[in-house]
Amino acid sequence: MRSSRGLPGATILLLCSAMLGGCQQPPAPAATADAAPAKTVEAEEIHWFHGSVEDAFAQARETGQPLFVYWGASWCPPCNQLSSTVFNRPDFIAQTRQYIAVHVDGDAPDAQRWAEHFGAMGYPTLIVFDAQGNELTRLSSGMELERYAQVLDSARHGRGMAALVEQGFADPAGLTADEWSRLAWYAWGVDQDRVLEPERRLALFARLRESVEAPSPLLRRRLELVWWLERDFQGQLDMLDTAEQRDGRSLLLEVLSHAADWRASLTDLEYGALPLIEALSEPGSIERDLLLQALYKAMDQAWEDPALGPKERILTVRVLIHGHRLEHGDAPLPAALADEVRRRVKQILAAAKTPHERQALVYYAAWYLHEIGDDETALATLEAELKTAIAPYYYMSYLAEIEQARGNADAALKWSGRAFATASGSATRLQWGMAHLHALLELSPDDRTAIEGVLRELQRIAAESPGSLYQRTRVRLERLNTPLLHWAQADAQRSQWLRDWRARWLQVCPALDAKSAAAKTCQNFLAAL
Repeated sequence: MRSSRGLPGATILLLCSAMLGGCQQPPAPAATADAAPAKTVEAEEIHWFHGSVEDAFAQARETGQPLFVYWGASWCPPCNQLSSTVFNRPDFIAQTRQYIAVHVDGDAPDAQRWAEHFGAMGYPTLIVFDAQGNELTRLSSGMELERYAQVLDSARHGRGMAALVEQGFADPAGLTADEWSRLAWYAWGVDQDRVLEPERRLALFARLRESVEAPSPLLRRRLELVWWLERDFQGQLDMLDTAEQRDGRSLLLEVLSHAADWRASLTDLEYGALPLIEALSEPGSIERDLLLQALYKAMDQAWEDPALGPKERILTVRVLIHGHRLEHGDAPLPAALADEVRRRVKQILAAAKTPHERQALVYYAAWYLHEIGDDETALATLEAELKTAIAPYYYMSYLAEIEQARGNADAALKWSGRAFATASGSATRLQWGMAHLHALLELSPDDRTAIEGVLRELQRIAAESPGSLYQRTRVRLERLNTPLLHWAQADAQRSQWLRDWRARWLQVCPALDAKSAAAKTCQNFLAAL
């Protein structure tokens, strides 16, 4: 069985979200010891554009300036991590002076429609455009801190990604060193296949990894690692022959043995190295042991490196937990390993002082405590954060998930309901409401009063803010279709009530762009009734 790449169900639902909203300045990010900028610039924060997204693109066309678009949400941990470690760096702030910097909040009017236009699904999404609106690159939220400024510096005078892809297929020798770098660190996983469909991505990575023109060994190894990670993402590692396994092991060991390499791909390795190790080696083999020891050594070095961001450091805990599972299945962690997890979690939380830092890290800390079976401490950690958190409802969602995992349905529904009741912003309210509805349908399907109440509230929010029904919300609406139909089919009264509710819901649909996926989903929602 393959080990999990990502986070569990509700975690994916809430953490991996993306939308664009109105251009409003986020709270000024606070400095953190892990970021440690050394110089000052003319101002201590990014000069965000004041106006609509349309206005920003119009100004870009008039002035010839490129655009830096940041799409985020107040509750999103990686967004808060960027605020506390990247957006306060003088080198990054200085580079944004060359751009029209646009902050798009996911709950602003039309945010989800813009997300659909840009192909943005998860928070945060960072996109660089030229003055004509051609995409120059997308940035991951897991890069080395210094690389963000470097990417902005190199991208603003460069060719668009579509041109780089064409050049890479035709003749990699025609790529500059900066263009090689942009291809290597483009956030391929968050563009909804706008630049390349999956099969073509693999072909491009294969073409580049085999090219002798790669300007450095680090870039060559990075592109080869991206090729392997993409193969895993597409489920192509189940039937590797001996030679392929040997080549993959060689590459992974080489990356893990060079600090510059594993630092440059740290977040990718923290999520993707263990699935690769599982595919490239046999259980109990010397090869697997060598790979795991190399991975653990790199993760220990990352943990001890204060120059790295706190998110990257706390993700080393994930490797400890999931590495043990790869070797020992569901066996409990040894006491010494569990104590090491607690020590790292405690240290990271003690260093997180500002609201942005804590919103970025508390979730990870609590979830890892839950994963090692320390539910009481995990719950206490989350509950203690509710009084001061930027977005308390975010933590309530995980209180609900942990209680559900413990078999406490009433407590799970209490927290899920509180999360929905206290969430703010139309898109966020719809998202948390749909999550609560899922919980009710699973844990308390006979509570018609509660289920119908949530459905009425969702319809009210959608009627007031139909622009919130695009992109992320649209996807979540599609996921509700099957469980709601199952719920209705069990009882004639439920079925009739849901038909009446759908008639009111359909009144929202004409407000959507008739050609959009959101309009189609809105019209088809519960069409089987």
